[in-house]
Amino acid sequence: MNFLIEMIAAVSDNNVIGYNGKMPWGRIQRDLAHFKKITKGHTVVMGYKTLVSIGGALPERTNLVLTSEPEKVRAFPGCIAVSSPDEILKRAKYEKVFVIGGEAVYRQFLPYTDVIHLTRIQVALDGDANFPWLSPDEWHRIRHTFHHSSEKNKYPLTFETWVRRECVEERKAA
Repeated sequence: MNFLIEMIAAVSDNNVIGYNGKMPWGRIQRDLAHFKKITKGHTVVMGYKTLVSIGGALPERTNLVLTSEPEKVRAFPGCIAVSSPDEILKRAKYEKVFVIGGEAVYRQFLPYTDVIHLTRIQVALDGDANFPWLSPDEWHRIRHTFHHSSEKNKYPLTFETWVRRECVEERKAA
C-alpha cells in the first residue's frame, strides 16, 4: 500500500471530538488557522454529519463527503458525494488526502493512515464522539508544540504530529 492519507483532528485530553454535532470547546482561532494551513490546497474527506456541522464546503480544498445518501450532499455546493472508502483510497494513490471527521470516518480510515495531525485541547470535556485511541505500539509522536491559552484561545493546546511506527522504521532503514 502506498497511500497518501493523513488525518487531522482536534481532541480534548480525554479524546472527545464532538458533542451534539459541535466541538465542545467552541472556536479556538489558533487551531482553526493550523487546520487551514495544513489542509489548504488538498482534498478533505468527511462524513455527512461533519459537513452539516461545518455548514458547507471548505474553500480552497476538494471536499469529499462519504455518505450512503449522496442526494443529501447536493444541497452543499462544492461538495462531492462519495459512496465508498475505495473511491477515496484510489484517489489517495495520486494525491494527499486529509480525513477530517467524524468519529466513524476516522475509524474507517485509521488502518490506511500513516500521519495524524492532532490538536490536543488541554481540558477534559463531555462528548458523544471520540477520536480513536492511538496505541503506542503502533504510533509514534514525532513533533509537539505547546501554546498557552489567550484571549482568542480559551484553552491551552498542543499541536502534535503522529506517524505510524512502521513508517518510522522504514525511514531509519533507508
